[in-house]
Amino acid sequence: MYNLERIYEIEGITFGVNIGEGFDRNKIHSITEDFLYGIYTIAEDTIKPQYEITIIKMNDKDIDIHIKNIQQLTRVKYLGFHALISKYPNGQQRIVYFPDLMMLANYSITTKKLLIQCYQENEWVNFYIGWMIRELLRTELLCRGKIFIHSSGIELYDKAVLLCGKKGSGKTSSLMEMLDKGFNLIANDQVIVASTGENFMVSCFPMFVGIGIGTLSRFPRFNQWLNDYSNLIIPQYKLVRHKREVDNSFSNEKKLLLVIRELLEKFPSSNFSKASMLKAIIKVEFDNGLDYAKIFEITRVEEKQKILEENLKLENDDVFTDIFGIARCDRQQLKSIKQRLINKVKFYNLKQNLQCIGSYQKIIEVVKEMR
Repeated sequence: MYNLERIYEIEGITFGVNIGEGFDRNKIHSITEDFLYGIYTIAEDTIKPQYEITIIKMNDKDIDIHIKNIQQLTRVKYLGFHALISKYPNGQQRIVYFPDLMMLANYSITTKKLLIQCYQENEWVNFYIGWMIRELLRTELLCRGKIFIHSSGIELYDKAVLLCGKKGSGKTSSLMEMLDKGFNLIANDQVIVASTGENFMVSCFPMFVGIGIGTLSRFPRFNQWLNDYSNLIIPQYKLVRHKREVDNSFSNEKKLLLVIRELLEKFPSSNFSKASMLKAIIKVEFDNGLDYAKIFEITRVEEKQKILEENLKLENDDVFTDIFGIARCDRQQLKSIKQRLINKVKFYNLKQNLQCIGSYQKIIEVVKEMR
């Protein structure tokens, strides 16, 4: 028997999670499972997982020493989880320490074991377990020819539509608008796109949903989430880390971390394990000078390429392939997938004002034309 508390299997990839002393194991495991959308299966403990994740506690002295040692490292790779942010001015690495979000990771390249060291128990422990599984899963699937696009995803008339755009462009607002009209959610922030013969299939990336408090408050149907924090798995918020002047969303700089159980209560017809055929990628832009939303098809190949490059989730690929010894991704294969996306899928530009007036109708019109 393999001595781990819980083994998760997602997309055929297994992750073992073990919680060290001093934590409420049942609470952490249950919240982690909610984070993962519930599309995984819990494998038998006789299965040896591909990755081990262990959570332990640290004391104040250990943190100080560990931070000091990490700052002195020059060639050894490490992972930082919000507590450490790496920057590269002139090719050098700099570290910023956030003491309120202490979370470090040590790892072994050969054994694929990850040790997450946490200062104290709180809901953020679950956030980082989910984050770690998410990044490992993304890298593994990337090496299998599946790409990840930073976008919201909605299913309309059995067709998948992706909404891409910068922070504050209105992606989530448009998504919530369409959910409010009865369409099904695929994903709020990231989607998996797989090539299947002549078509592309879209499925959700297994992670919780972060929605701005202000965005939720615009829809009476969702106000109970704001008023009844006791029903939320994570009764916390996270700061939106971008400049206020470029934040055109209703986030009010705070987001609630919602788990899929909360969304399924509102949208029981949604099936998050289902893959839908991709028909359109829509770039959403904010333009407060408009009275109503406008949408038009993008035909120039250069514009389509730019949209894909801006939203493909590839930035951590080399880091994780180095750390965990995953076979390097076939870059030529990925290039081929991107080119086929450009040729096969329609691209649109949706411009909307701050109130998103008429945006969801424009998206529905586009999808109806494809039926």
